[in-house]
Amino acid sequence: MLPPVREALAAQKALSWLLGAYVFGDGQQRPVHQELFRMKVWEPVLKRLGIRYRPPYQMRHTFATLAVSAGENINWVARMLGHKSPVVTLERYNRFVPNLTRADGRSLVAAGRTGEI
Repeated sequence: MLPPVREALAAQKALSWLLGAYVFGDGQQRPVHQELFRMKVWEPVLKRLGIRYRPPYQMRHTFATLAVSAGENINWVARMLGHKSPVVTLERYNRFVPNLTRADGRSLVAAGRTGEI
């Protein structure tokens, strides 16, 4: 878990536990009902921000795409997503893996000339 997420959850827990056992509860301190969350919170927020509708589950794909395109280690991304193998992650998100040198193969050839490989 990333430190900012851990900090946000810890702050929310401090507030929520004063009210009940759940970090994210409804008005009666029961777990949040996913469909009500989608209709009452998620859709209005997207509309207010001018973002076309997408299901909340797509936040997972946004996280993965941002992490992979930022050059995060694919094994770490796979673990964060709960994939059993980084192969699953690569199959889905390979198109977002950056080519940081923008010169396919030249880095490998250069490394071979300098004895780095």
